Amino acid sequence: MKSKTIKYNILIFLIMISILIIILESLNFFFEGIPIYRQLKIDREFEDDVIGYKRKQWEKNNYKNLDSFYIEHFSKYSTDEYIKKYNEKNKFTGELYFTRGVDINVIYKQDKNGCRENLDEYYNQVNTILMGDSQLWGVSINNPFDITGRLRSINQNKTFLNQGVPGTSPQDQVLLIKKLSKETNFENVVWFFYEANDFMISKSNYVGCGYSLGNNKYLEIKNEIKEIKESNVKFLSIKIFLAEHLKGLSSFVKIFINYKDKYNIDEIAYEDTVKELDSFLNKKNTKKRILYYIPSYSRHALKDIIKHPHLKKLDELKSKVKKITKKYDFLFVDGDHAFNNIDNKLDLYHYRFPTHLNAKGSTLTADYLNNFLK
Repeated sequence: MKSKTIKYNILIFLIMISILIIILESLNFFFEGIPIYRQLKIDREFEDDVIGYKRKQWEKNNYKNLDSFYIEHFSKYSTDEYIKKYNEKNKFTGELYFTRGVDINVIYKQDKNGCRENLDEYYNQVNTILMGDSQLWGVSINNPFDITGRLRSINQNKTFLNQGVPGTSPQDQVLLIKKLSKETNFENVVWFFYEANDFMISKSNYVGCGYSLGNNKYLEIKNEIKEIKESNVKFLSIKIFLAEHLKGLSSFVKIFINYKDKYNIDEIAYEDTVKELDSFLNKKNTKKRILYYIPSYSRHALKDIIKHPHLKKLDELKSKVKKITKKYDFLFVDGDHAFNNIDNKLDLYHYRFPTHLNAKGSTLTADYLNNFLK
C-alpha cells in the first residue's frame, strides 16, 4: 500500500511538472519577451560571461549567426595586420583607441573633437552630418561595418561626419551639432532616434564627443583585435536557462502592469529640442533632414500575436516622435522596415542578448537609410 502511494505521488508530481512546462513553453511561444537576466542579477556584472556562455552554446549547436560574416572577416588578420590595413584604407585623423567588443574588439581613431573616425576637414565641408547615440557610434562594431562605415563604403563619392556619442539624449545631440558644426558647410542631416532610451529628457552641456567609457589608447596597452578572454561561466548556466525560459511568463505578468508612466516622452521638451535644431538647420540652408527611428530590442523580443501593452506604448512613442519631427519638415524613416526580411529579429543582436545591434543590424540600417539619402 505504501509503495502504491509513493508511486501515485510521483506520478502526480510528474504530471504537475509536465503541465508547468507546457504552460511556460506556451507563454514563450505566444509572447517570447526579454530574458529576465536583470531580475536574476546577471545583466551587467556578468554580461561578458553570459555572452561567452551563449557563444559556446551557439557553436556547439551550430546555431545560425547572422553576424558570422563579420567575425570571419577579422579572423584572417593578426592585430598588426589589421592595423596596417586600417591605416592604409582609412586616413582618419587622431590617435588610435581600443575598446572591448563581442568576439572582435574595436580599434578606431578619434578626431580632434573626440568623435569617431572622421577627417578633421569634415568640420569645414561635408555632405551629411549624422547625429545620435551609441547605436550610431557603433559600439562593438569595427569599421566598415558600423552604420557610418557602411554608408561611406556604398557612397565613396560622398562624405559623412559621425557625431554619435554613447549615452547622449536628443537635447545633448542638438547642443553638440550647434557647437561642433557652427562653421561647417553641409547639405544633409540624419538624426537617429533610439527607441529604447531617447525618450528620456536631459541636457548635459556636451562640448565634444569623446567616448571614454572602457576606452584606452591602443598604443599604450596593445590589446588584441580578437576577443581572447575566457570566463568560467558554469555557475551561470542554470540562471541563464531560467532567464530565457521564464521570459514568456514575465511578459504575461507584465500585461497586468500599468504602462501609463513608461516610455513617455515630454512632448513639449522634445518639440522644443526639434525646434531648436530646425532653427539651426534653417540658417544652414540644409537640403535634406531625416529622422531615422531605430527600433528597440524590446520591440523585437515581444511577439505581436497578442498586442502587448509594452508594444502599444512603443507604438505611441513612435507616433509622437513622427508627428513632432514631421511638423518641422523632417522625413521620418521607420528603421524597423530595414529588417522586414529577417525571420528572427533578435538575430540582429549579439547572440540575441539585449544589447546593441550587431554588424548585420548596422549594415541593414545603413543600407535602408541610403535609399532616402539618394
